[in-house]
Amino acid sequence: MLTLTEEDINEYLLSKEKININAFSSEEKKLIEDIDKKIEDYNSNKDKINSCVDNMGEYRNYVVLVKERLVLYDKYDSQTLALGSYVDAGRYQNALQEVRNIKKTVREFKENLIRRKEYNIQVISNNQLQSWDSLLEVYDIYEEYLNLEIQGDYYLADSKYQELTEKFSDAIVESGEESITEAIDEIDGWYENNIGSCFDIFEEYS
Repeated sequence: MLTLTEEDINEYLLSKEKININAFSSEEKKLIEDIDKKIEDYNSNKDKINSCVDNMGEYRNYVVLVKERLVLYDKYDSQTLALGSYVDAGRYQNALQEVRNIKKTVREFKENLIRRKEYNIQVISNNQLQSWDSLLEVYDIYEEYLNLEIQGDYYLADSKYQELTEKFSDAIVESGEESITEAIDEIDGWYENNIGSCFDIFEEYS
């Protein structure tokens, strides 16, 4: 099988203009015909090849964002566990700082989702983005609750804690982030449609 690159094609076409093909043997003419056919076939698939190469770059970048999302989940879990421990121990100043850390992580979650949405590899709705805003509001209330505990205003703190519990439940219900398994299935589907379909062409021109 003949193997061609863009550089090979350009060099071949320039060389072909300078030669007298009629002076060649039948075998040499057959080789030229094979090359011409190969170039014609390559040009007919060039747009698809370029599209696939671009898609491979997008896929690579997207996978990096998905891995970043998994790291954020681990970070968020650790932070919420630490927060619970501080609150149970009555260490409200530490808890307050941990809430601020969590809010930073939640903002990173939303930014990650915004960046993933731009690739159009997964269907990401505005509701999914808004769910992170809802969670931020929950932690705003959590800050208010902790400040009331620090100030010793226990009656208002209890009221604020009730509001916190209700808002947290609502935020969980609103969350539109799919499971990791669902995300993988969706990403795999995009991969097969936009990159996997090019494997035969890649193999032919490799």
